[in-house]
Amino acid sequence: MRAMHRAISTPRSSACAAALQLLRQVVVFGSGEHADELRQLFDWTHTSVDEVPTVRSSIVGFSIRRLWTRFVLAFFVAERCRTASELLRTRGLINGLFRSVERDSYAELHTLLSTVFDTIVMSSRLTRADKRRVFGVPLMSNLAKAARNSVKVDPQSVGVLRPARFVPTGPDSEEVIVQDSVAEMVVRFFRGMMTYPGHGICYRQHGLYPAPSRRQPAANNDDMHDVATFTRASASAEMQELSNGLILRVLVACIDAAGSRAMGELAVDVLRVSPELIAPFWRNTKCSFEPRLSLRYLGATALAVRVLALPLPAEDAREPPRLHTVAEHIMPHAIGRSELGRALQMRTAPLVRYRALLIVELALRKLGAARAWIRAQPGEQWRRLEQRLVAVIRQRIPEWQMVRLVLHDAGEAESTQQTLLRNVLVRVVHGYQQHFAEIVLEARFDGGRLLADERWADANAGSDASKTTDAVAAHTLLHLLQTLAVAPGVRWLAPATNAADSHTNMGAVLAAFLFAAQPEVRQAARTASISALRATGLFDHDTSGGEAACWLDALAALASPQATRGARLTFVAGSSAERGHTLIAFVEEAAKHASRLPYKYADRVHASNSDGDDGRLPFSPLLAAIVEAVVLKAAVGSGVLATRLRGLKQAQIAGALCTNAMVALVCEVMCRIAEAMPWTTQSLTRFAASAAEAVLAPRLAKLGAAKAEAKQDEVRHFADVTAAFTSAIDCVLNYFTKPVIGTKGGSSGKLPAATGNQLKRELDQACADIESGLGPFMSQLADAVCDAAGNSSVPAVSQWLLGQAHARQNGERQATFIATISWIALHDR
Repeated sequence: MRAMHRAISTPRSSACAAALQLLRQVVVFGSGEHADELRQLFDWTHTSVDEVPTVRSSIVGFSIRRLWTRFVLAFFVAERCRTASELLRTRGLINGLFRSVERDSYAELHTLLSTVFDTIVMSSRLTRADKRRVFGVPLMSNLAKAARNSVKVDPQSVGVLRPARFVPTGPDSEEVIVQDSVAEMVVRFFRGMMTYPGHGICYRQHGLYPAPSRRQPAANNDDMHDVATFTRASASAEMQELSNGLILRVLVACIDAAGSRAMGELAVDVLRVSPELIAPFWRNTKCSFEPRLSLRYLGATALAVRVLALPLPAEDAREPPRLHTVAEHIMPHAIGRSELGRALQMRTAPLVRYRALLIVELALRKLGAARAWIRAQPGEQWRRLEQRLVAVIRQRIPEWQMVRLVLHDAGEAESTQQTLLRNVLVRVVHGYQQHFAEIVLEARFDGGRLLADERWADANAGSDASKTTDAVAAHTLLHLLQTLAVAPGVRWLAPATNAADSHTNMGAVLAAFLFAAQPEVRQAARTASISALRATGLFDHDTSGGEAACWLDALAALASPQATRGARLTFVAGSSAERGHTLIAFVEEAAKHASRLPYKYADRVHASNSDGDDGRLPFSPLLAAIVEAVVLKAAVGSGVLATRLRGLKQAQIAGALCTNAMVALVCEVMCRIAEAMPWTTQSLTRFAASAAEAVLAPRLAKLGAAKAEAKQDEVRHFADVTAAFTSAIDCVLNYFTKPVIGTKGGSSGKLPAATGNQLKRELDQACADIESGLGPFMSQLADAVCDAAGNSSVPAVSQWLLGQAHARQNGERQATFIATISWIALHDR
């Protein structure tokens, strides 16, 4: 061995190369038959051992460094070598192989890493303690220097047929790596060492809790120092409680997570597998979050966003975890409140503002997940943990005024910046509203102001060209509606500035419910619309929200192209968008009027209550306000509807009212309320019989006897409108709330074909001569029914007439419905 040692002492000679080749052959001979003897005879403390791994001169086609590496690793490759673990305890031996590794070529480094991974990392003969001793911070730090080489190479062109993926578990991927680099290979090696529990230096972790065998009793559960930190002398007590403390040291000391995308993704993967390291990582990281428009700041915030997006490790709830351990998962102390506040004030750097808002939004979302997990656990300790956690996070997030400042400035940004800023702003406002509602209330912030933006109004416009199809706009609108659904103090009946068709805040939400293209947005708009209706004070009796849902279903059936349930009266003229905005404006005005005079309309509803005066309203006063608006539009003034109805006969007025969108809405609402709440049917029937008279009777009384004689035409018109409206509403309500079409005197049966043909001829004649009156037609129709099947078929005739009305063109529908309403009023009672 002296000759071998003398040869190795001159590392730049051919004798050294020959000696190393000979020694390697001795080790691998007979699968390591003499490897143990050679290990004991070789002087591993010789001074040349430290110099040989750095010699890169080529003597026999291979560098001395490569020959030395092959000689040392041969002990781990040899199957019959039993004492290879002793080499791991030799000071600096394995670390020497990674000295100046950044100067190795792609092929040399691939050989080194693949051999080390297969023979040391994956070896079952070596203990995990030996592996941890070798792959510490010094070795990993040297290897991390090689990750700066990002030059792409073709592996096959440099002699690497199949680049290693360093995956310790599962089958290797069959995907061929065409282009590779030293940096990518090093990242894969790090990932294989630190992201597979039970392999490499990665151990099973315990989430928010220390390892059971290492846990130390905490004197103060609220102390910030319960999070592991590095000390100059040795590891702190909290560091020793970590299962993967070595990985944390490597992560902080060797991996520049904010410097490159690849290293950032590696850090996120490590923290995803070992979430116990998230809190100490933030306490020890060197990332700077001082706001400035620089690549370093953008890299740090990108890392923060990806880490905050990781789920909370809440599957093992033995006892309440340490407060600040959970807080570091949600809003790290390293991302200071002052830094976020300064970032939100940088008006000249929208990207810095956006990144800061994104961090706040993710923190608030994670706080919601943490509170949901805590609330699912029993015990008073968990309740106190939630209260303290909310208080800690409140101290770490920016002041509400900073958010309002960005909200005010967002309208001045360019279009793309405006879209992104408003999207994240709405989510931030939603988070503040959800977790810190008292802050928003103290600031007297009206959530309805969020609807005043013109771009959001375009999303609610309702026309075919302006439906919400853009993903970002739909996402913004979704979170906006979710915010408004739970926001207190929203002025729902206040005008939404610049909103489509000058709707109120409630109208803008209703428009989103009717015309949004995405089902998720429509569902959120439905929830917000129910909140808006109940906030008017007109649905206080509706504790379950069932009647408010009936109103929304009625609007959707008449105006929404996405409605899943059709209207009972689908003959209302006009497009969906025009009809929808007309009905929304109609409901808005009625709600405004009813909210100003709630007792007036509540008294009218009470008068129709068939269950006695128990103080409970059977349905909303909004229905009384809408009926009043319809009757006044039909009987008073010089509006389009009132002008069109003057001079018509009572049956013609009834038919015209039935083709009106507002009357159709009243019918839909009443029918749906009667179906959803059957106990209100009698009250609705009594209300329909007296609603129009209750509206016009005071006006007739004001005319007096003298004026009534002078205005006989107006009085007669009032009477006709009252009778026609009452007949139309009562007939529709009576007909459509029947569970089964039946008769008063027996089974109805199906209308005979001969009778149907005869009635069709009579109906066609009546539609042609409708202006001459309905008397002859009704007589002929009654005679035909009596002759064909007797009075027992009256409901079948009603059903047939409705079918005919729906099947006819718009020009004939009104006349058909005049006949239908008259028939139901006179015969099918």
